[in-house]
Amino acid sequence: MNQEEKLEFLKKKLEEKKEPLPVSLEKDNVVSMLKSVAVKEKEPARIIPFRRYASAAAVFIIVIAAVLAAAGIITDKPLGKKENATTPASYSQQNDETAETGAASYSEIESYFLKHHKMIADQASENDEEFIGKGSDINSSGSYIAESDAAGVQKYEYGAFGKTNIQNEGVDEADIVKNDGKYIYFVANNKIYIVEAAGLRKLAVIDDIDGEEDGRKRNTINNIYINSDKMIVISYETTFTDIESKYSDGSDSLTSSAGLAFCKRPCDEKTVVYIYDISDRAAPKRIMTHTQDGSCQSSRMVGEVLYTVGIYDVDVSAGRTEGEIRDGCVPEVNGKRISAENIRISSEDNDDSVKSYVVVTAFNTEKAYGSCASFAYLGYCDNIYSTQDTLYIASADYEDDTGEGSQSKTRIVSLSLSEESISFRAEGSANGVIDDQYSMDEYNGYFRIVTTDSVMKKDDFIDVSNIYVFDKDLNTVGKLTDFSKDESVKSARFIGDTAYIVTYEDTDPLFIADLSDPTAPKITGEVKLPGFSSYLHPIGDQYILGVGYGGDDEGADWNCVKITLFDVSDRNAPKVADEVILKNSFSDVNYDPKAFTYYPEKGLVGIPTVVDKGGESCCAYVLLDTNGGRLSKKNTFIHDMTDPDDDDFSEMFRGTYIGNTLFTISEDGVCSFDIESGKKIRSLNINRREERAT
Repeated sequence: MNQEEKLEFLKKKLEEKKEPLPVSLEKDNVVSMLKSVAVKEKEPARIIPFRRYASAAAVFIIVIAAVLAAAGIITDKPLGKKENATTPASYSQQNDETAETGAASYSEIESYFLKHHKMIADQASENDEEFIGKGSDINSSGSYIAESDAAGVQKYEYGAFGKTNIQNEGVDEADIVKNDGKYIYFVANNKIYIVEAAGLRKLAVIDDIDGEEDGRKRNTINNIYINSDKMIVISYETTFTDIESKYSDGSDSLTSSAGLAFCKRPCDEKTVVYIYDISDRAAPKRIMTHTQDGSCQSSRMVGEVLYTVGIYDVDVSAGRTEGEIRDGCVPEVNGKRISAENIRISSEDNDDSVKSYVVVTAFNTEKAYGSCASFAYLGYCDNIYSTQDTLYIASADYEDDTGEGSQSKTRIVSLSLSEESISFRAEGSANGVIDDQYSMDEYNGYFRIVTTDSVMKKDDFIDVSNIYVFDKDLNTVGKLTDFSKDESVKSARFIGDTAYIVTYEDTDPLFIADLSDPTAPKITGEVKLPGFSSYLHPIGDQYILGVGYGGDDEGADWNCVKITLFDVSDRNAPKVADEVILKNSFSDVNYDPKAFTYYPEKGLVGIPTVVDKGGESCCAYVLLDTNGGRLSKKNTFIHDMTDPDDDDFSEMFRGTYIGNTLFTISEDGVCSFDIESGKKIRSLNINRREERAT
């Protein structure tokens, strides 16, 4: 069956039951579940590596499983948490500051979720079909294990090298490629490779993270950090259990008229952080493991302290017992429940239907026997923005009407961060939804946000753009609403007291907003051009570079990468300084800003692309020169990991540099080039275990 047929099948099953959908499966809530993985409107479908669709697939499975549960076809998790989970003596969980509205006790938390469980159980009580999940007991308690003392830290001093494209100075972000000026670290095929840049010599492969145990446990590497002689690996662990189906007709066949069945499904999801001592790059040694319930949405690192942000969904489905609800309604960190006083379950914005937590943890990656701070609150997380001491968490809430003609809101929660504690600071909201993390920023004590909203105008809904400015308590102190009508925000960048905003419907206006008076933000200038920029990056003090799609007055060309250099020296009259068009091309930068590389020492920018040449695809890393207010191609580097007579295609996902050498990276390996001449120096194919000089 195709997707439409599957959805029609589910619809008929629900109609046969003649039961109302639970609140969590109403249209708007399902849309909310899917919003973080939805493909942008009008943007083309594209075949890209599986790793980028893993989260989307997981969400789709959850939604389908939930619908089947509502229809009485299946019930959810058979396994509960172990309430008496313990942690090693070396681990302590603390939080000096507690949320002023923290739960009074675990009983208060349990009562909240039992109420939801009863509501769902009552709705399903008349179902005449059973689907009973049975699985072996799987210990779901985590561990925070110091596996050995860390080796001494060795400091290196290097020349210029490529760094991860981050949003905020002093706040590192995880990525699938890291570069420390001597070694390149990258994630491919669910393994981590350490390569010595000089000579492209493969030193080590970390392949002990997969974690499959008779197919019951799967661990997927998300991304990594490198901090001196430590590698921090962020991964997502899913434990599966076998399912036995039982229908009213006594059949357990997958072809039973009662519906579908699954032989395996997720029953426990965790974020697992591994820390390796890499003082000897050829022999990485795991020294610590950190676990927390739920899937990791994002993370940040300030100095040696790692902050993780995850979502933990509480299963209150009809098939659960009260005991299982009580056991599973409090998230665990390293096998230990988060203290009740560090859990916030009340909020003026919660509509009493929220059944998931945002879980935030902090720990020092250099202290093998250190403590871990944790905090959780009922809610969701779509994007985060972090300074060195404050974390802002944004989530979209789609509503029929917010009272101001708006169809959506962005809810914002701010938390105070330190190595020792995480505490609630404030919460607020803004009409509309954000595009990505770059739509948020803090400056001089004010939090700013750019949103797109759909509002009723003359009996029809249109998209409008908004800017909101909040104080430290997330009270709105200034706003500019309904500018750029009939267009949605495609990218934004805050620099000091100025915001640069790209909106799009048929053409691309770049707006400049003056935020020097937080109480009265205003648009000072704009420039229109075909296509639009999906990512903006500052180039010195005078220019902004936009990467996006080309096009004409009729709309965007999805098979064309357009790089635009904007002269923003006059905030009242921005202009296009130069542009480069890459036809029949696509770039990951349009979806993932970390694929963008800036070479400030040389005034160069690097963009990985996939180019269609008469039906044949090739990977080309384009290096552009931005010096002198002009934009020109310096060199194009073809990433080819195949033998001359081999037609295999390997998609490049990153480029980085050390000194005058460029490195392009794919799941098959690494190529090195001379930046000035463009000549290929060497290639390392990680699958064939070979390296070749050119």
